[in-house]
Amino acid sequence: MGGIGLERFVYFPSCLEVQKCYLCPEARNKGWGYRLLEIVEQEAIQKGYEMLYLETHSILKPAIALYRKRVFQEIVRPACIVHSKMDRFFIKKLEVQPCD
Repeated sequence: MGGIGLERFVYFPSCLEVQKCYLCPEARNKGWGYRLLEIVEQEAIQKGYEMLYLETHSILKPAIALYRKRVFQEIVRPACIVHSKMDRFFIKKLEVQPCD
């Protein structure tokens, strides 16, 4: 169906990188991508991280729309990133939500 990964991002303090965010075509447009990102955000908060970072390519317009929906902010390519395939870069500052 799909998957998502998290890895410590050594270039930014207290940051995890979202990696390999993918859903097979049959699973798309059903809210699963939104839910996967929600889960990794909560996992990062529980582990004490303050930020998520991800990179994608400009041809992946549905992915970019999803990241924006989850309130990721686009940034310029970090100087420390030297590989060339990805051309869009995002971060999200995580906030602990109070319990109801």
